[in-house]
Amino acid sequence: MADFVGKDEAVAPGEVAEATAAPVAVATPFVRSLPEVMINAADALTVQYCGVCSMPPEFCEYGACYDRCREWIQSNCPDMLSISSSLAAASVSSSGEPAAAAPKPKGGGAAAPKKLATMQTRILISRIQRQRKKFITAVVGLDTIPETKIKDIAKLFGKKFSSGASVGETATGAKEVTIQGDVSFDIPPLLVQEYKVDPTCIFYADGNNLTPYA
Repeated sequence: MADFVGKDEAVAPGEVAEATAAPVAVATPFVRSLPEVMINAADALTVQYCGVCSMPPEFCEYGACYDRCREWIQSNCPDMLSISSSLAAASVSSSGEPAAAAPKPKGGGAAAPKKLATMQTRILISRIQRQRKKFITAVVGLDTIPETKIKDIAKLFGKKFSSGASVGETATGAKEVTIQGDVSFDIPPLLVQEYKVDPTCIFYADGNNLTPYA
């Protein structure tokens, strides 16, 4: 075998230059096979939005145009209207009016347990600009927290944030607590700690857009 001929070395006529190169190890990348995930289109969640205010129908009652939203819901998804009506009935039953006494069983047996009206907790928090650099925080839905009084919650807000907090009503008649200043990001952890509110029931409202807290 002839000697290795460099790049710049000349090869005599009739000679054959043979270059023996050392084998080079090439690293082969490790490719991890991932299992195939089959997605069933039937399992996809379909969310319906109101054609008037662009919010889910169960949130329309907190908006400023509920009368028009109600007509749209009645024409397009009347089942959602029945859900809203049941929630409103639960809200009235928890306003302090005495509930009807359960009938006593015959035969002197033990009294049957009372069925308590359940209400879905849903809290909307929004920041409203009043002046150039001054804001207030409005909270709707605090009356849906079980076994609490909205006035007591307003007092707690005023004490925790060292600011004025008052109870009022929105244009649709929903109970609302307004706090002086922008404390929108401080309210959710306070509600979770003091009243054991599920974080998934708290939303930030910005116009027609709703952002879940958790």
